[in-house]
Formats: sequence, C-alpha cells, structure tokens
Amino acid sequence: MVNGRMPCSKTLCMHCCAPIHAGYLRELSTGLSFCDHECYALYSCRWAVKLGSGVAGINAQ
Repeated sequence: MVNGRMPCSKTLCMHCCAPIHAGYLRELSTGLSFCDHECYALYSCRWAVKLGSGVAGINAQ
C-alpha cells in the first residue's frame, strides 16, 4: 500500500480504470496500480482463474 503519495504521472486503476489518488495499492512484481484492495483482489482472482484454465499455453497438454 502506498500511503499519502500519488503516482508521478496520471495513473488509472488496472481493474476499474478510476484515476489513482493519494493512498493506492501497487503490485510489487508487476508495478500495476490499483485504487484499493478490492480492485486488486478482483483483478488477481480473474487472472488466477484464467491461468488455471490454461491461458497462454499454461497447463496445456
């Protein structure tokens, strides 16, 4: 969680596309920004389901 800071450039939430304001969540490994923990959780769950389904050749037999 990034508290009390805003990104240097205009940044949008990766899940809901809302503008990022002071106090936001940034995923460390990808650098993706989210407006709050709910958007991060929803985005993460969506990708976990897609990866489990064999997206991009993962789990392909």
